[in-house]
Amino acid sequence: MDYKEIAQTLKRLKIPRSTLADRLGVSSGTVDHWLCGHFPIPARKRVLIEELLRDERHPSYSSVAAYAVRFSTREIRRITERWGVVPTPVAMEKLVRSVMLDDKRGPNSPA
Repeated sequence: MDYKEIAQTLKRLKIPRSTLADRLGVSSGTVDHWLCGHFPIPARKRVLIEELLRDERHPSYSSVAAYAVRFSTREIRRITERWGVVPTPVAMEKLVRSVMLDDKRGPNSPA
């Protein structure tokens, strides 16, 4: 989807841009810039947007919940020290799954 299709889909589904911004962990201004074509949408955010919009169009098929969590430099250092994980997106996903789902494998286990 390009920025125009995303903007049209949001409008058709009556999803405010501010809601999309909240779901992506960015400001409303950032979403406005993306959807006006002033700045390119980063690839990872575009994938999340497409997943979110697909889920909104077909809620019964919803299989993805996306959350954005911002960490300070100090918090990232603490995560690395405590869990032995460099907080890449994949490592953080494994860590969150292991903590939230009480997964006995832990964040360093293969998927």
